[in-house]
Parts: sequence; structure tokens; C-alpha cells
Amino acid sequence: MSERCTNLIGQRFDRWIVLSSVETEQGQTSRWLCRCDCGNYRIVREKSLIAGGSRSCGCLTRESNRTHGMSDTRPYRIWQSMKTRCTNSKQPNYERYGARGISYTPDWETFQRFWADMSDGYADDLTLDRIDNNKPYTKDNCRWVTPAQQNRNSRSAVMIAYNGERLCLTDWAQKLNIPRKRLYYLRYKKGLTGPNLLRAAIGT
Repeated sequence: MSERCTNLIGQRFDRWIVLSSVETEQGQTSRWLCRCDCGNYRIVREKSLIAGGSRSCGCLTRESNRTHGMSDTRPYRIWQSMKTRCTNSKQPNYERYGARGISYTPDWETFQRFWADMSDGYADDLTLDRIDNNKPYTKDNCRWVTPAQQNRNSRSAVMIAYNGERLCLTDWAQKLNIPRKRLYYLRYKKGLTGPNLLRAAIGT
């Protein structure tokens, strides 16, 4: 058996638990023997596990269609993405979520419970946002907001204190009636920061 850089044994991928590697005729082990939470066993491709293409033996889809009929909807995909970035270390966003200790309430392990808590206020142009970015996904810490609002609340938002107020660049642009692009040009091209950035933008 060829050596591998990754070892998935014991890891969970949604309803799959990886039990052992399966060697192919070429001596490669890109397939894994997995046990589904419902008790079924399957051999699953590594790429399908990591990318989320295979999440169960098929029971999850059957249950989803039978219980809520929303498995092909945007809210369901949002719920899936929330869980994945908190639990799957192979996902690009894991570093900003699961690796920082961001998790979700056990109540939201099923979509039904998540939707029961968060269906009010949902709209197709809104995204799921945590009020406190250092706390987990829970009913009390989540809301539906526009992408612009979510950007304001992100950890990477640039905050500036000026004249007794502390706002992000987007809000300062609106308050001072300054093109947002001008603020970003002065910050990232000219290197101005803090109050000096705003003074330069308004010409004082």
C-alpha cells in the first residue's frame, strides 16, 4: 500500500464515519470504507468525502425529502455551508470558522430545527450573519442581513474612530457623502489610516 499524506480514519463527514482505507488494484487508497449513522456501510471516494459530494448512504436525502422537502432550496444550502465551514478542515473557509473554535448549536444538527428557528425574516437577497463574530451559530446570535451589512460586521472590516464615532469605511463613506472607492484608494494606495484618511478624503 502506498503512503498517503492524509489519514481520514476516524474523521466524520456529515453522516459518514471513516473506518479504514481501501486499496485499489494500482495500490492507491483514494477510497475509504465508511459507516453511515443509519448503520449502512459503503466504500466512498476520498474526493467525494472531502468536497461534500457524499454525505450519507442516501438516507439523508430520503429523510430530507420526506420531512421538509427543502433539500434543493437556498436555505438548505446555507445550512449545509454553515455546518461544513465549522466542521470540515478541508474546506477553504475552515480556517476562519472551525479552526477558530466557531461551532453551531447542537439544536441545528438537523435542518428542521435550524429552519424552525431562522425561517422568520428570511429573504432570497439576505445572508446568514452572526451578530458577534466570536460566538457560535445560535438562534440568539444569528440574523438575516444584506451582503453589505454582513461585510460591515466581518472581522476584516476597517474601523475608524473620528469625531467621537467609530464606523467602518462603508459607513463613513455614506455619512460623509464620499465615494467608497476614494476611501479605499487613500487607504490601500496612499497608505493613510485612521482620522488622517478621513481628513484627506474630505479635503481638511
